[in-house]
Amino acid sequence: MCGDKERYSFALFSVPKKDVKIEVPHELMEDKMHPLHYRSFNYDDYLDYFMLGLKESKENTLEAFIGV
Repeated sequence: MCGDKERYSFALFSVPKKDVKIEVPHELMEDKMHPLHYRSFNYDDYLDYFMLGLKESKENTLEAFIGV
């Protein structure tokens, strides 16, 4: 990010289709040295949980919602 050249950037956001289950691919779950940290979840359910304030503290909402 240093230098004299002008730089441009843009953000790209994506959202899964409705009712898509987000999960770790099975081939990555076979290694017992790297256990799962999060369970599978539906993005809409997580978004509802986050946006509707079903948890008091938003500091670690993902961990609270899908942590193992």
